[in-house]
Amino acid sequence: MAVATYSVGELLYLAGAALAAMILTSPAGQQASKQAAQGVANAIDNLAQSAQTKATAVPTTTVQCQAKTKEKTKKKRPCHEIQQDIENVMNELEQRWQEYDADEGNLPATKPSVPDPRYGYRSRAGEQQQYEGKQQRLRNLEEEWNDAGCGPALPGVWKALIRKLPGGSTTPYDKFPPV
Repeated sequence: MAVATYSVGELLYLAGAALAAMILTSPAGQQASKQAAQGVANAIDNLAQSAQTKATAVPTTTVQCQAKTKEKTKKKRPCHEIQQDIENVMNELEQRWQEYDADEGNLPATKPSVPDPRYGYRSRAGEQQQYEGKQQRLRNLEEEWNDAGCGPALPGVWKALIRKLPGGSTTPYDKFPPV
């Protein structure tokens, strides 16, 4: 007579299978498995209904697609308005550059813990952040200018976009060569 040898994992698997068979053959086990099967069926139905509801929200006709496109299209501003905004931001960048270079307030490198009576909590780092924010605004306006088909870039825009503040800048656009 041959003796079978089993690993611990195989014995646990066999014990689990035997226990499951006993539970499923009992009246309570059969009722529980019916309820579980019904729960799975209900979940599948709910998912199917949800998918069908989402599918009806997708435009299917040309008219629906055109309506969705018109909702997303931003009205283009006239070129003269964009140009005025570009010139204003360029002037503000130049003014900020001059003020940063002069440093008449002898601003601290970082935000002070106590406000200065003349300048409050201003710092060189804060001024640099403001300057770079204006450069980003100018980049956005230049993109709007191009998207509107207003022509070539206005004189001085690229210089303003890549110009560093004296003493360095953290802008990622320093990689562009000077204009």
